[in-house]
Amino acid sequence: MAQKDWKGFEEKMTPESTPERLPTAVKTRRPATVSCTWCGSQTTVLPVGRVPSWCSNSCRHRAWEQRRAAASGLASKEQVERLVEVEVPVTITEIVEVEVLPKGADWAKALIHLADQIDRGLVYDRDLVHIAPALDAATAAVGRRTWSRNRQRTR
Repeated sequence: MAQKDWKGFEEKMTPESTPERLPTAVKTRRPATVSCTWCGSQTTVLPVGRVPSWCSNSCRHRAWEQRRAAASGLASKEQVERLVEVEVPVTITEIVEVEVLPKGADWAKALIHLADQIDRGLVYDRDLVHIAPALDAATAAVGRRTWSRNRQRTR
């Protein structure tokens, strides 16, 4: 049983109060690096002294500012950063060249424009080889139409 010494207020162990096994000191290893509680970067731990909570004075100061703001009710008590993936519809506009053929009376304007370009020499001879048969086919198709024959007779 332990005896109390009232002069020094210390508890002394007597042989009858000594347990069979006294607790032994357990040595724990210090981590080599720790994460900063503010920015999360790794910080090396020195072999002596306190284990650091922050990597720099600026992180320590920012943490203090947030604790102070949280104490006054101006900010949340815990800052959490996370990535949030959101699906956003994206409209893709693509420019596609589309061949627009003339319609109706616009063919006459296109043919007059073609004749003008040929007269001014703006159409290559190598292209005329392909244009001439197309114009012959168009002229033959116009000749086959009955309304065009009737129109020619009345003039």
